[in-house]
Amino acid sequence: MSLFATNLKRILIIKFKHRHDSLSDQYNRLFVMKMILACTLISGLNWFKDPLNCIVPAISSIDTSFVTTACWIQGLYVYKELINRTVDSSYYGISKDIDIDGISRTGSVCATIEKVSNNSTDCVAMEKFFFSQYQWIPFFLAAISLLYYIPYLVFLSVNSDLVSLNKSLNNGQDSKWIAIYYFKKHNACTMFFKVILNLSIKILYVATNIGTFALFDYILNGSFRYFGYKWIIWAKSNDNNIYKEVNNFRKPGKSFIYKKKN
Repeated sequence: MSLFATNLKRILIIKFKHRHDSLSDQYNRLFVMKMILACTLISGLNWFKDPLNCIVPAISSIDTSFVTTACWIQGLYVYKELINRTVDSSYYGISKDIDIDGISRTGSVCATIEKVSNNSTDCVAMEKFFFSQYQWIPFFLAAISLLYYIPYLVFLSVNSDLVSLNKSLNNGQDSKWIAIYYFKKHNACTMFFKVILNLSIKILYVATNIGTFALFDYILNGSFRYFGYKWIIWAKSNDNNIYKEVNNFRKPGKSFIYKKKN
Protein backbone atom coordinates (compact mmCIF):
# COMPACT_ATOMS: atom_id res chain seq x y z
CA MET A 1 0.00 0.00 0.00
CA SER A 2 2.92 2.35 0.62
CA LEU A 3 4.00 1.96 -3.00
CA PHE A 4 0.45 2.65 -4.12
CA ALA A 5 0.26 5.78 -1.97
CA THR A 6 3.61 6.98 -3.31
CA ASN A 7 2.56 6.52 -6.93
CA LEU A 8 -0.77 8.22 -6.26
CA LYS A 9 1.03 11.16 -4.66
CA ARG A 10 3.34 11.49 -7.65
CA ILE A 11 0.39 11.57 -10.01
CA LEU A 12 -1.46 14.26 -8.06
CA ILE A 13 1.53 16.58 -7.58
CA ILE A 14 1.48 19.58 -9.93
CA LYS A 15 4.68 21.62 -10.12
CA PHE A 16 4.28 25.37 -10.39
CA LYS A 17 6.45 26.55 -13.26
CA HIS A 18 6.24 28.53 -16.46
CA ARG A 19 4.32 26.76 -19.20
CA HIS A 20 3.52 27.79 -22.74
CA ASP A 21 -0.26 27.32 -22.64
CA SER A 22 -2.83 29.31 -20.65
CA LEU A 23 -4.12 28.50 -17.16
CA SER A 24 -7.44 27.22 -18.50
CA ASP A 25 -5.60 24.81 -20.80
CA GLN A 26 -3.33 23.72 -17.97
CA TYR A 27 -6.35 23.01 -15.80
CA ASN A 28 -7.64 20.54 -18.40
CA ARG A 29 -4.41 18.84 -19.40
CA LEU A 30 -2.87 18.75 -15.91
CA PHE A 31 -5.47 18.79 -13.14
CA VAL A 32 -8.31 16.95 -14.89
CA MET A 33 -5.97 14.47 -16.54
CA LYS A 34 -4.18 13.76 -13.25
CA MET A 35 -7.49 13.22 -11.47
CA ILE A 36 -8.55 10.72 -14.12
CA LEU A 37 -5.17 8.97 -13.88
CA ALA A 38 -5.60 8.76 -10.10
CA CYS A 39 -9.01 7.16 -10.61
CA THR A 40 -7.38 4.80 -13.11
CA LEU A 41 -4.81 3.75 -10.53
CA ILE A 42 -7.41 3.22 -7.81
CA SER A 43 -9.81 1.29 -10.05
CA GLY A 44 -6.90 -0.69 -11.50
CA LEU A 45 -5.82 -1.75 -8.02
CA ASN A 46 -9.38 -2.83 -7.30
CA TRP A 47 -9.47 -4.63 -10.66
CA PHE A 48 -6.43 -6.75 -9.74
CA LYS A 49 -6.84 -7.11 -5.96
CA ASP A 50 -10.61 -7.42 -5.50
CA PRO A 51 -11.85 -10.42 -7.52
CA LEU A 52 -15.50 -11.16 -8.07
CA ASN A 53 -16.93 -13.82 -5.77
CA CYS A 54 -20.14 -15.64 -6.64
CA ILE A 55 -22.18 -17.72 -4.22
CA VAL A 56 -21.97 -21.42 -5.02
CA PRO A 57 -24.37 -23.83 -3.26
CA ALA A 58 -22.64 -26.32 -0.99
CA ILE A 59 -24.35 -29.22 -2.77
CA SER A 60 -23.10 -28.09 -6.18
CA SER A 61 -20.44 -30.21 -7.88
CA ILE A 62 -19.19 -27.31 -10.02
CA ASP A 63 -15.80 -25.91 -9.12
CA THR A 64 -15.99 -22.54 -7.34
CA SER A 65 -13.22 -20.97 -9.43
CA PHE A 66 -15.06 -21.93 -12.62
CA VAL A 67 -18.27 -20.31 -11.38
CA THR A 68 -16.40 -17.16 -10.37
CA THR A 69 -14.75 -16.90 -13.79
CA ALA A 70 -18.07 -17.47 -15.53
CA CYS A 71 -19.72 -14.77 -13.41
CA TRP A 72 -16.94 -12.32 -14.22
CA ILE A 73 -17.27 -12.93 -17.96
CA GLN A 74 -21.06 -13.00 -18.05
CA GLY A 75 -21.53 -9.91 -15.90
CA LEU A 76 -23.95 -9.09 -13.12
CA TYR A 77 -27.57 -8.19 -13.67
CA VAL A 78 -30.62 -6.88 -11.86
CA TYR A 79 -34.23 -6.87 -12.92
CA LYS A 80 -35.08 -3.52 -14.44
CA GLU A 81 -38.68 -3.65 -13.26
CA LEU A 82 -37.57 -4.11 -9.63
CA ILE A 83 -35.27 -1.08 -9.49
CA ASN A 84 -38.10 1.14 -8.24
CA ARG A 85 -40.03 -1.59 -6.39
CA THR A 86 -38.41 -1.64 -2.96
CA VAL A 87 -41.29 -3.63 -1.48
CA ASP A 88 -40.54 -6.61 -3.70
CA SER A 89 -36.74 -6.25 -3.59
CA SER A 90 -34.23 -7.51 -1.10
CA TYR A 91 -31.42 -5.53 -2.74
CA TYR A 92 -31.19 -3.11 -5.65
CA GLY A 93 -33.14 -4.74 -8.49
CA ILE A 94 -32.96 -8.20 -6.89
CA SER A 95 -36.07 -10.08 -5.86
CA LYS A 96 -36.54 -11.48 -2.37
CA ASP A 97 -37.03 -14.95 -3.82
CA ILE A 98 -34.52 -16.15 -6.40
CA ASP A 99 -37.32 -17.92 -8.30
CA ILE A 100 -39.22 -14.66 -8.82
CA ASP A 101 -38.30 -13.46 -12.31
CA GLY A 102 -41.52 -12.06 -13.79
CA ILE A 103 -44.51 -9.78 -13.38
CA SER A 104 -48.12 -10.86 -13.73
CA ARG A 105 -50.87 -9.01 -15.57
CA THR A 106 -52.07 -7.57 -12.28
CA GLY A 107 -48.64 -6.06 -11.62
CA SER A 108 -47.47 -8.40 -8.87
CA VAL A 109 -44.18 -10.26 -9.03
CA CYS A 110 -44.28 -13.92 -9.95
CA ALA A 111 -42.23 -16.84 -11.22
CA THR A 112 -42.25 -17.59 -14.95
CA ILE A 113 -41.54 -21.25 -14.18
CA GLU A 114 -43.72 -22.70 -11.45
CA LYS A 115 -42.40 -25.59 -9.45
CA VAL A 116 -45.50 -27.67 -10.10
CA SER A 117 -46.44 -27.07 -13.74
CA ASN A 118 -42.99 -25.87 -14.96
CA ASN A 119 -44.55 -22.86 -16.72
CA SER A 120 -46.76 -19.88 -16.02
CA THR A 121 -48.84 -18.36 -18.78
CA ASP A 122 -49.85 -15.36 -16.69
CA CYS A 123 -46.29 -14.32 -15.79
CA VAL A 124 -44.14 -12.22 -18.12
CA ALA A 125 -40.38 -12.41 -17.65
CA MET A 126 -38.70 -9.26 -16.37
CA GLU A 127 -35.88 -7.59 -18.30
CA LYS A 128 -32.36 -8.33 -17.12
CA PHE A 129 -30.23 -5.21 -16.72
CA PHE A 130 -26.55 -6.19 -16.97
CA PHE A 131 -23.55 -4.49 -15.37
CA SER A 132 -20.18 -5.40 -16.84
CA GLN A 133 -18.30 -2.11 -16.64
CA TYR A 134 -15.95 -3.53 -14.00
CA GLN A 135 -14.32 -5.64 -16.72
CA TRP A 136 -12.78 -2.71 -18.58
CA ILE A 137 -13.31 0.53 -16.63
CA PRO A 138 -9.61 1.04 -15.67
CA PHE A 139 -8.59 0.82 -19.33
CA PHE A 140 -11.40 3.18 -20.31
CA LEU A 141 -10.22 5.76 -17.77
CA ALA A 142 -6.65 5.49 -19.02
CA ALA A 143 -7.81 6.09 -22.60
CA ILE A 144 -9.94 9.06 -21.52
CA SER A 145 -6.95 10.70 -19.83
CA LEU A 146 -5.09 10.69 -23.15
CA LEU A 147 -7.89 12.72 -24.75
CA TYR A 148 -7.00 15.67 -22.52
CA TYR A 149 -3.44 15.71 -23.83
CA ILE A 150 -4.34 15.75 -27.54
CA PRO A 151 -5.29 19.49 -27.59
CA TYR A 152 -1.93 20.30 -26.02
CA LEU A 153 -0.10 18.42 -28.77
CA VAL A 154 -2.05 20.48 -31.30
CA PHE A 155 -1.11 23.61 -29.35
CA LEU A 156 2.60 22.76 -29.53
CA SER A 157 2.33 22.19 -33.26
CA VAL A 158 0.46 25.44 -33.95
CA ASN A 159 2.62 27.55 -31.63
CA SER A 160 5.99 25.99 -32.35
CA ASP A 161 7.42 29.45 -33.06
CA LEU A 162 6.41 30.71 -29.59
CA VAL A 163 7.96 27.66 -27.97
CA SER A 164 11.14 28.23 -29.97
CA LEU A 165 11.13 31.93 -29.04
CA ASN A 166 10.91 31.09 -25.38
CA LYS A 167 13.87 28.73 -25.68
CA SER A 168 15.88 31.36 -27.54
CA LEU A 169 15.25 33.93 -24.82
CA ASN A 170 16.28 31.47 -22.14
CA ASN A 171 19.47 30.67 -24.07
CA GLY A 172 20.42 34.37 -24.31
CA GLN A 173 20.01 34.69 -28.08
CA ASP A 174 20.84 38.07 -29.66
CA SER A 175 17.85 40.44 -29.60
CA LYS A 176 18.36 41.64 -33.19
CA TRP A 177 18.34 38.08 -34.48
CA ILE A 178 15.18 37.36 -32.47
CA ALA A 179 13.45 40.46 -33.88
CA ILE A 180 14.30 39.53 -37.46
CA TYR A 181 13.59 35.83 -37.21
CA TYR A 182 10.41 35.83 -35.11
CA PHE A 183 8.70 39.16 -35.78
CA LYS A 184 9.32 39.70 -39.49
CA LYS A 185 9.01 36.18 -40.76
CA HIS A 186 5.21 35.75 -40.87
CA ASN A 187 2.74 37.86 -42.78
CA ALA A 188 -0.64 39.07 -41.51
CA CYS A 189 -2.59 36.19 -43.06
CA THR A 190 -0.39 33.61 -41.38
CA MET A 191 -0.77 35.25 -37.98
CA PHE A 192 -4.55 35.53 -38.43
CA PHE A 193 -4.66 31.84 -39.26
CA LYS A 194 -2.71 31.08 -36.08
CA VAL A 195 -5.24 33.04 -34.02
CA ILE A 196 -8.07 30.99 -35.53
CA LEU A 197 -6.20 27.77 -34.77
CA ASN A 198 -5.63 28.81 -31.16
CA LEU A 199 -9.34 29.51 -30.77
CA SER A 200 -10.00 26.08 -32.24
CA ILE A 201 -7.77 24.56 -29.57
CA LYS A 202 -9.95 26.17 -26.88
CA ILE A 203 -13.01 24.71 -28.57
CA LEU A 204 -11.25 21.34 -28.69
CA TYR A 205 -10.76 21.42 -24.91
CA VAL A 206 -14.46 22.19 -24.43
CA ALA A 207 -15.40 19.39 -26.83
CA THR A 208 -13.13 17.01 -24.91
CA ASN A 209 -14.91 17.79 -21.64
CA ILE A 210 -18.37 17.46 -23.16
CA GLY A 211 -17.40 14.27 -24.98
CA THR A 212 -15.95 12.76 -21.80
CA PHE A 213 -19.11 13.59 -19.86
CA ALA A 214 -21.26 12.04 -22.59
CA LEU A 215 -19.12 8.89 -22.67
CA PHE A 216 -19.32 8.45 -18.91
CA ASP A 217 -23.08 8.92 -19.02
CA TYR A 218 -23.35 6.36 -21.82
CA ILE A 219 -21.30 3.62 -20.17
CA LEU A 220 -23.09 4.17 -16.85
CA ASN A 221 -26.46 3.47 -18.47
CA GLY A 222 -27.55 7.11 -18.67
CA SER A 223 -27.39 7.68 -14.90
CA PHE A 224 -24.24 9.78 -14.66
CA ARG A 225 -25.78 13.11 -15.69
CA TYR A 226 -28.24 13.11 -12.78
CA PHE A 227 -26.00 11.45 -10.21
CA GLY A 228 -24.90 14.63 -8.42
CA TYR A 229 -28.43 16.01 -8.22
CA LYS A 230 -29.85 12.73 -6.94
CA TRP A 231 -27.08 12.36 -4.40
CA ILE A 232 -27.82 15.82 -2.97
CA ILE A 233 -31.52 14.98 -2.65
CA TRP A 234 -30.67 11.61 -1.13
CA ALA A 235 -28.38 13.26 1.44
CA LYS A 236 -31.17 15.63 2.48
CA SER A 237 -33.84 12.94 2.69
CA ASN A 238 -35.62 11.96 5.89
CA ASP A 239 -34.67 8.49 7.12
CA ASN A 240 -38.09 8.00 8.69
CA ASN A 241 -39.88 8.13 5.35
CA ILE A 242 -39.58 6.24 2.12
CA TYR A 243 -37.17 7.94 -0.23
CA LYS A 244 -39.12 8.65 -3.40
CA GLU A 245 -36.94 11.19 -5.18
CA VAL A 246 -34.14 8.78 -6.04
CA ASN A 247 -35.58 5.50 -7.22
CA ASN A 248 -37.48 5.00 -3.94
CA PHE A 249 -34.39 3.78 -2.08
CA ARG A 250 -33.63 4.67 1.48
CA LYS A 251 -30.24 5.39 2.97
CA PRO A 252 -27.79 2.51 3.57
CA GLY A 253 -28.27 0.67 6.83
CA LYS A 254 -32.03 1.16 6.78
CA SER A 255 -34.56 -1.54 6.03
CA PHE A 256 -36.45 -1.71 2.76
CA ILE A 257 -39.83 -1.87 4.49
CA TYR A 258 -42.30 0.49 2.90
CA LYS A 259 -43.83 3.08 5.19
CA LYS A 260 -46.31 5.73 4.17
CA LYS A 261 -45.77 9.31 5.17
CA ASN A 262 -47.92 10.48 8.03
